[in-house]
Amino acid sequence: MDNLPGKRILDLYQASERNNTFYFTDFLPPADAAEAEGIIRAETGIPMDVIRHMVTAWGGADGAERVMLRFGNADLFGYEVPFPIVTIKAEPLNAKFADELTHRDFLGALMNLGIERDVIGDIIVRGAAGRKDGKSCAAYIFAENAIAPYIVENLTRVKHTSVMCRVLTEAPDDIAPEFESLRLNVASERADSIVSRICNISRAKAQQMFSQHLITLDGRILENDSALLREGAVISIRGYGKYIFRGTEHETRKGRLMVLVDRYV
Repeated sequence: MDNLPGKRILDLYQASERNNTFYFTDFLPPADAAEAEGIIRAETGIPMDVIRHMVTAWGGADGAERVMLRFGNADLFGYEVPFPIVTIKAEPLNAKFADELTHRDFLGALMNLGIERDVIGDIIVRGAAGRKDGKSCAAYIFAENAIAPYIVENLTRVKHTSVMCRVLTEAPDDIAPEFESLRLNVASERADSIVSRICNISRAKAQQMFSQHLITLDGRILENDSALLREGAVISIRGYGKYIFRGTEHETRKGRLMVLVDRYV
């Protein structure tokens, strides 16, 4: 296999089967995680239901985009090994004088510490900085166990704002993704049809967005505007946001489709 992430996934799967030991990937982007089972199936011929008993994904919270894969099965092995993921809370030392901090700000500060992207999962920012009531924003950073102490000790500044970090015993409930549900009347489940409806633009303009590389599907640039969206597909539209395609609800009397889409808010 020429694809290095794919080779790594296959090696870990086979090592887990051979040694009856749990193995983990680093954090994977959505596209790589989504393709893992298919890679194993294509290279080994093992039935998909067997593979799914041996591969689980977790990113630290429900709905996480970047996830680790764990290879192994507790029922077969007779023991369990949890995912080596911790949640770090980073927040301004003084909320009143804090910058307006975004996901990009926290990610940039982490990268400036020399930390590799694949040991960091999702970064979820809640609240707003600079509030007079003293309530501050906070970033919840999912990270591998091994890198957590380094982050807590060294992530002391984001933009011009001094921050403090601590490891939580568990991820809080309020950091799960929030959605707005949309019902869209579309001609088909083609990507260009759904994008045009989401953005309220013509089909022709939507097709231009694909050629301009403004659309990603499950984390990868999508150029094929005629691609049919599968249920659960995550589509990002630059300038318009990110959405999960939930499938077709019903067909209208005029032969169009009423589809369900969740928008990240």
